[in-house]
Amino acid sequence: MDTETEIPDVCNSPEPSSCEVDVPNLMREEITDISLSSSGPSSSETVDVPNLLSRLKCPASSDLSRKRKLKSNPPKGLRSGKGSVAVEPSIPPSTRVKEFPNEHLSVVSRKLFCQACREPVSVKKSVLQQHIRSAKHGSSKKLLVSRKAQDKTIADMLRKYDKNKHPIGEGLSDEVRVFRIKVVKSFLKAGLPLAKVDCFREVFEESAFRLSHSSNLSQLIPFIREQEFASITEDIKGNNIGVIFDGTTHVCEAMVIVLRFIDADWQIQQRVVRLMLLAKSLTGEEVARQLIMCLSNELSVSSNQLVAAMRDRASVNNVAIQTLKIVYPCLLDVGCFSHTLDHVGEKINANVLDEFIKVWVGLFTRSPKAKLAWREATGLPVPAYSSTRWWSKWEVMKHMLVTFADVLPFVENNDLPPSSKKIVDILNDPPKNRKLQMELAITVDFGEPFVKATYRLEGDGSLAFSAYEEIVKLQATISAQNFPNATAVANKLSSNRPTQKQQLINYATECIQPAIVYFKQKFEGDLKPIVTAFKYARYFDPAKVSELCPSSADIDQLKAFPFLNNKLEDLNVELPIYMAKADGVSPTIDKLEWWKKHSNELPHWSAACKLVLLVQPSSAAAERVFSLLSNSFGEQQTSSLEETIEASIMLQYNYRK
Repeated sequence: MDTETEIPDVCNSPEPSSCEVDVPNLMREEITDISLSSSGPSSSETVDVPNLLSRLKCPASSDLSRKRKLKSNPPKGLRSGKGSVAVEPSIPPSTRVKEFPNEHLSVVSRKLFCQACREPVSVKKSVLQQHIRSAKHGSSKKLLVSRKAQDKTIADMLRKYDKNKHPIGEGLSDEVRVFRIKVVKSFLKAGLPLAKVDCFREVFEESAFRLSHSSNLSQLIPFIREQEFASITEDIKGNNIGVIFDGTTHVCEAMVIVLRFIDADWQIQQRVVRLMLLAKSLTGEEVARQLIMCLSNELSVSSNQLVAAMRDRASVNNVAIQTLKIVYPCLLDVGCFSHTLDHVGEKINANVLDEFIKVWVGLFTRSPKAKLAWREATGLPVPAYSSTRWWSKWEVMKHMLVTFADVLPFVENNDLPPSSKKIVDILNDPPKNRKLQMELAITVDFGEPFVKATYRLEGDGSLAFSAYEEIVKLQATISAQNFPNATAVANKLSSNRPTQKQQLINYATECIQPAIVYFKQKFEGDLKPIVTAFKYARYFDPAKVSELCPSSADIDQLKAFPFLNNKLEDLNVELPIYMAKADGVSPTIDKLEWWKKHSNELPHWSAACKLVLLVQPSSAAAERVFSLLSNSFGEQQTSSLEETIEASIMLQYNYRK
């Protein structure tokens, strides 16, 4: 049976050799003079391409398509505006090497080369002397000496390692092996797959030693991990420490242990010492065993050396801490303030808002098109969202409050997933719309101080001085009941009618009551002992102690820190000297630098301050480790061994700039 298939009317020309270009109707009349030949290059008819391109709509470019700003590095003579480049004198480079014997100069490819700065230099004496006097050359010389010392240390450790692992010996020279170890460490520290070494091998071997295939280089990872662990053991020798530990199931089943200590220069240091990949979540007993094994057996931490443990308040960690205190009786247990504040936000009872946000976030989760459309409509990017932290959800809500008027037009005018119909239904339902707006406004108002406090309490600095005041500020915020956005929205929805306005405000405040109850229950109940400890930790703030003016009885309250119980008498004796030294100290002073400067004059207070600074109000350091783990080891590296992952994360975290 003959059938006739309908074809879109693309060609209307009676001539079979050419057809008119199919374009949008609005443009058809403008380009009727443009035709395309169907007979190929030999056709006598040609296309006016520039004219055609000028009439076609140009696509919108991404921000990433912007042109890079290129910088030039002209020769020094031209750079200084002299108009010409200075001619090099005809002096052998070896002459300058002999003339300046301690400046790490050498001859490379018949040119004078500075090994410290890793760059060629002029043989002209005045220019060379200027280079040698420069701060850059001075710091580079120190760095080169340090690198040589590090290379010697690696070589010495390799020999010891060989006695245990390779008793027969190694055929490669120390220089080659040290070079390979440094290359592998660089890739691990950068979070790059070691297999990528093969792509860079040609470049690395140009001016250095020969490498090997990445599969062979991976044999060096156990040594690198052992070297890093030995370095940490040396760093904490003679220092008191705090421990931060946590587990996660969001990246994989993993547990991390981070140590915190104060070095001889009064710098706060934190080191990842263990990252364990697990088959399943640990019990409290298993967590305690891993902690004791790492701290006591592997690092030889004595019973009075560990003074604080920071962790989230999961039940398994509660059990682990009780067991850990058997070995470390002076341990101060610190439940994470940041986790608790995050849970406060989760307790807000905003059912309509929760339903709305869930759908709203889902629109952008897997749709770059929706993100681009939103940015075009509002001029603002869609905030990043993490389902594991409430403050991330709050950032989305704050963004929505600012752009609320754009939401309905955006959903109605764009091709979005079917779930967007729920958003339209809520916005077009007057009672739900009113509830949504009030819940959104009160959540943003109430949540803002909690989110900001969470951010401030998640740092790695001297937060023991400020943690108490952060909690006091939140208590004051709850008492003040100042909610400007909620009040403004209530005014708008009620048309400033007092009765209706009060009803809306009452509804909003009812939404946050469960969160207020939870906050008080935790910080005025479960966490009160550690909140009290942070209250008295302010005595170690030289900018705050004059205002607090502690008495002998107040100093006795420092017994809230178990590790200070046997130091209270010495602190009382030294208190008048401390108060005199701290008189008039500016609040903006570097407090750790102040303690370093006065440590000899205040030996007891400075020693006690070092202990207090080991106590942190959060376990956020462990969360940062998990972020590194997530960013460095994705789906393409699921077969990486634990030793590779652990060594990489240790190097990335421990040597952050």
